[in-house]
Amino acid sequence: MQIPFFRRAAKAAPRRELLAFASAMASPLDASAALGSGAGYPLLAERCLRHNPVAFRCVTMIARAVASVPLYLQSASGTEITDHPALTLLARPSPLVSAQAFFETLAIHLTLDGNGFIEPLGPLGAPPQELHLLRPDRVSIRAGSHGLPLYRVSRGAQTEDIAPDPLDARLPLIHLRRGGIGAVGAGGVGRGQGEGEAALAAIAAHDLAGQWNSALLENGARPSLALIYEPKDGSPASLSEEQFQRLKTELHTLHSGAAKAGSIMLLDGGLTAKELSLSPKDMDWLAGRRQAALDIATAFGVPAQLVGIPDAQTYANMEQARLSFWEDTVLPLGRLIADGLTQHLLPAFGPGLSLALDEDAIPALAAQRLATYEKLSRADFLTEAEKRAAVGYGPV
Repeated sequence: MQIPFFRRAAKAAPRRELLAFASAMASPLDASAALGSGAGYPLLAERCLRHNPVAFRCVTMIARAVASVPLYLQSASGTEITDHPALTLLARPSPLVSAQAFFETLAIHLTLDGNGFIEPLGPLGAPPQELHLLRPDRVSIRAGSHGLPLYRVSRGAQTEDIAPDPLDARLPLIHLRRGGIGAVGAGGVGRGQGEGEAALAAIAAHDLAGQWNSALLENGARPSLALIYEPKDGSPASLSEEQFQRLKTELHTLHSGAAKAGSIMLLDGGLTAKELSLSPKDMDWLAGRRQAALDIATAFGVPAQLVGIPDAQTYANMEQARLSFWEDTVLPLGRLIADGLTQHLLPAFGPGLSLALDEDAIPALAAQRLATYEKLSRADFLTEAEKRAAVGYGPV
């Protein structure tokens, strides 16, 4: 039985409105009002993608790497299929969004929020013709009938409930989720948790350290300057209020800021300038900022060497760091996406179809793949068919 995708052509939005809606839903940075338990996504996107360079680098590295891995389609017998409507759909999910942009945005949703929502559009009873991403904060999960989840989608000022077919256990809205502490809701389906929430504390510390550094630069790269008043013979014991305020104003307007560094200060009689400075070791903000950057990279699963954090050579060389990044971070996320599409999308195109990552096309894994081939070539106790099966190839 084909899976109904619950969006009849008669009820679909007009083409112009539909394209505008697709463009808006694909944007990961729109901080519109949220609905449901995914309401933290706008904050995560704002802090990770707009304000913090380390988090931005980590998230974009993951998203671009995941989107760069080709997907291949295979039948139940393991034979690769190169020409199929499902491949055509994945190559162009919607008229305004390319495959690269679609999977990058999906990877960002999963990395930051732990949830990815894909809405297939097409005539009822037929394979979907378009795929549209819904921002995680626009979707909440509630208890539906027959023990299945009910997805409530916010579209601007309106909300829409998308319910599954009680005769089919699959979800009408493709929900990809990562494991976490999210509460499990109706039908055993709850919200996932991404790395963005785990990295927020480190991002806040890194941002504060950066603001501290900026403040030092804005104030002449020193914490403060003390002007000591020493009255001479016949001078008053202290400055008048008018003199005090005038001195503060002149210091701020004439001698503060990076553009005025090195300017000559003229002091009235009785005033002596004394610099008050703290060494970087006393302030320790530099070490704290570096540690916060390391914590951000650790939370997102990106080796610090790849992000460019100074003196953070966790691995012996860049090749090992890239290999760890792909094996521990990129490939698990890519496999989650491929498995989710296999489970919830491909049954509409026929039974027995599955998607997998074409890991042989990943340059970072080439050296490891070559080492595996060399080991198998020396394994005399294996037959040719067993060697081919060990590396994912079928019999000749």
